[in-house]
Amino acid sequence: FDYLRLLEVVIAHSVRTFALLTEGCSAAFSGIALTDHFQDEFLEDAQTPGMLGWDEEHMEVSAGEGHGQVSLANWRVREGALEQASLARGEHIVLKGPPLERYEFGATLRKIDAGAQPALWTLAVSGKLAGMARASEEVELTETFDAFNWHTLHLVRSADGLTVSLDGREMFTLTTPASSERVGLATRNTAAAFTGVWLTGLPEG
Repeated sequence: FDYLRLLEVVIAHSVRTFALLTEGCSAAFSGIALTDHFQDEFLEDAQTPGMLGWDEEHMEVSAGEGHGQVSLANWRVREGALEQASLARGEHIVLKGPPLERYEFGATLRKIDAGAQPALWTLAVSGKLAGMARASEEVELTETFDAFNWHTLHLVRSADGLTVSLDGREMFTLTTPASSERVGLATRNTAAAFTGVWLTGLPEG
């Protein structure tokens, strides 16, 4: 209210309508806007990813000689972060929000397992977009980059590209065709923690 964040409530169902209300008075309204938006700070350990609206991406992962399905059971809220603590090989992915063609997305994250460390870290984006061949871009990070410290990713998806920033520095823009996408969090062959995760849909144009 007046740019102050006064209240946040977790509800058990989707909100399908938005309305303006007066009670016992008259009022005037202007500058009304509504966007697809969420912001998760993971403040209570009693919260679960499901309670907060996250759902799983079904992909096969291997654990030793066995195989299993990715599950929300691998994700938990702990000490102000959403953690994926499983070291099972493969990808662990959770998604939230509706499919959008234009959006801003941000998350603060860090690695939490002590597996083998590369001599040099790389920031990479790779994906199959709109049924086309894979588009990819990668940038080598500095020798002092520490994946066990918190780092913030910021993505801006426009009609024809994806701009990726790390810790406030723009790293690259990947040229991609327009498509409807859901955003989420993922780990691959590692464990990680995420906090300050947010998404805001952008208007067309």
